[in-house]
Amino acid sequence: MKQDLRLSRRLALACVLLGAAAAASATTGDFRFSPDVELGEAPRREVPQDVTALPLLRAAPGTLSRDAVVALYNTVYVSGDLVALTWTGSVAGCNPGTTNLAHQQAVIDRVNYFRSLAGLPSVTLLGGIPTTQAQGAALMMSANNALSHSPPSNWICYTGDGATGAGKSNIALGVNGVDAIDLYVDDPGGGNSAAGHRRWILYPPQASIGTGDVARTNSANPPANDLYVFAPTTTRPPTPLGIAWPPAGYVPHPNLPSTSNRWSFSYPGANFAAASVTMSGPAGSLPVTLETVANGYGDNTIVFRPSGVSYTQPLADTTYTVTVSGIAGSGVPASFQYTVTVLGAGSDYSRNYVQKAYVAYYGRPAEPEGLGYWADRMDRAGQSLDAIIQAFGYSAEFNRRYGGLGYTQLVTKIYQQALARNPEQGGLNYYVGELQAGRRTLQTITLDVLNGATTAPDSTVVANKLDVAAYYSAKVAAGCPYGTEQDGVNALAGVTASPASVDAAAAAIDSRCGP
Repeated sequence: MKQDLRLSRRLALACVLLGAAAAASATTGDFRFSPDVELGEAPRREVPQDVTALPLLRAAPGTLSRDAVVALYNTVYVSGDLVALTWTGSVAGCNPGTTNLAHQQAVIDRVNYFRSLAGLPSVTLLGGIPTTQAQGAALMMSANNALSHSPPSNWICYTGDGATGAGKSNIALGVNGVDAIDLYVDDPGGGNSAAGHRRWILYPPQASIGTGDVARTNSANPPANDLYVFAPTTTRPPTPLGIAWPPAGYVPHPNLPSTSNRWSFSYPGANFAAASVTMSGPAGSLPVTLETVANGYGDNTIVFRPSGVSYTQPLADTTYTVTVSGIAGSGVPASFQYTVTVLGAGSDYSRNYVQKAYVAYYGRPAEPEGLGYWADRMDRAGQSLDAIIQAFGYSAEFNRRYGGLGYTQLVTKIYQQALARNPEQGGLNYYVGELQAGRRTLQTITLDVLNGATTAPDSTVVANKLDVAAYYSAKVAAGCPYGTEQDGVNALAGVTASPASVDAAAAAIDSRCGP
């Protein structure tokens, strides 16, 4: 198959998957940064754009699986919000002070989280003189309640170290720590059409980054951050070729540029002056507005603002396809195409079990919206399929397709759909008797059949059907029409324990939806 969609990790996207029923679309952002947050222009510096050492790949690859992105979000992104800032300085005394090492590392971990999603290697925490300069810059920004990469010498708390730090850094006012990193990656503001702050964070050869932070002391002196980005670099990594944000692959919806609505694609040495961008989502083509191309912020980049992207939590994994064409430059491919998949509702663990329930109970893959809805309900019920299976089974579809069947036919249908075989006579007699006595429901029998498939060939059949069902659902999430209920049934009908049956089913899906 073209992709491995087996899901097993018991991780819920704790903060991503809050209130997954948010289904309204929004064209632009949720403006999650408070009104007193200020982000000036990014620092500008020309850097080498050499591409001679890079292998010619045709697209920026998404290097992380869905499971890996979920795990990274939970273990790195969410935990970073829990690290407190301890600052020893004072605005009143013009003392830049120091910050606790745990906080500094949390900031760099947040940087590396975004770099990991983009397929880039991690950077290390830069200490020493750059940290002193970053602290001095952050102090000046807070003391003067203003931002400048070239602060005048008459500024309150002015120092030469602080001025040096300001000229070599992303600077933000009204936020500090990991929140400042989120702000830089979103990159809102009228002066940030080049998404320069983001580009420095995602600059591939970056080897280390420093940080300086000042806490809020009063209403006149807001928190501030200085992220020291004109720092040591290393050999340019060979992959990915082209850095997209939002990244190629999977991305949690809180990491989308919901405030700026600025998407970007970078490639060293690329001339984007005559380039164009087309974009499509589940509903078809999306209009795109190009920002003015501006170099001098890491790799050359094209920035664009799509219309019609939803920045709310999607119920289902939602895929957008981006094509950048008309690129010039020596050794630079003329076009790139990549997909961005926004993670839908429900943990992988619950989505896996809900997909199994669809396969066994309805004999077809889940539609993406239904998969997200029921997985979210299962998460809210403590990841217990038992807690939702009764409600899951009461549907107009079930009544329409199976309402006229007797108990023997219903139990047989469950076995055929889940295991691609008829039940043993003893098991059939038992379950029919349980249904007649009112001790069991067809929903709970479905659970028994699924949970009992622990050895081959039954376990292999279930795994194969689940792979094909997940592939079908992913294709629909990417824009392929689901078709009729029978189309879904047909997609799984020939899947057995044989690997060839999986390949044949995947080929049929590709024939219908495209590779």
